[in-house]
Amino acid sequence: LVWSDYWKDVVDRYSSQYRGRAVVGGPLRPTGSDAPEAEGRSVLIPYEAMAPLAELAAYVRKLSVAGVPVVFKARRDVPLAAQLRAYGLKSDARVVYDLTADVLREVASAAGTYSTVLFDLIGRGKPAALLRTSFDYGHLLVEDGLADEFCPDDAPQRLLNLQSRPDARARLRGVERRLRDTLADELA
Repeated sequence: LVWSDYWKDVVDRYSSQYRGRAVVGGPLRPTGSDAPEAEGRSVLIPYEAMAPLAELAAYVRKLSVAGVPVVFKARRDVPLAAQLRAYGLKSDARVVYDLTADVLREVASAAGTYSTVLFDLIGRGKPAALLRTSFDYGHLLVEDGLADEFCPDDAPQRLLNLQSRPDARARLRGVERRLRDTLADELA
């Protein structure tokens, strides 16, 4: 059971076990409203437990040196101090747990390596970048035209000037389907 036709296509491309068997059921949770227009000039970076943390900390340092504010999207299931340490952030870093309208107004874009936060924000109309690292799990973001790739040599200000991709948003969301209706059809 997948969220949209985009994810059905991903399963068909990459899964030998479930190829041709995925069913589009619609979102399992509310997709959220469109992100408000950015008023701030910050970059949202989500905590990603499996990512190469030293490489991500280097990106955070680069942004900091360039004066680009980072909003760190922390996870509730990992101690905050460990998350901050892994990304080279100090205890006074701007940390959020929820993507509220106020937070989304504050950020110009999001950047990471694989987090579902990136897909969620793209689906809400925010621009996103895949940070190039030795970990390529999030390659679909770039290959499928959902996000830009950001490399270690790129100018940090580039993250503040990314453009949203309405076509990517539409592909991720797909045709609106209700999970209840899909299950009723599949079980009939």
